[in-house]
Amino acid sequence: MAERMGVSVGFFGMMEVGRRWPNIDMLFRIATALGVRPGDLINAMEEDARE
Repeated sequence: MAERMGVSVGFFGMMEVGRRWPNIDMLFRIATALGVRPGDLINAMEEDARE
């Protein structure tokens, strides 16, 4: 995943454990790597927050 996003494994690992939060550029990179729209990621986060 880190390679598909163009970031280091260390940086990606820090995001995984919550030590770094993605900015808007990273949001787009994550979405592209997953083959989804950035809005889909945000919607999923909203739904999780409501539960």
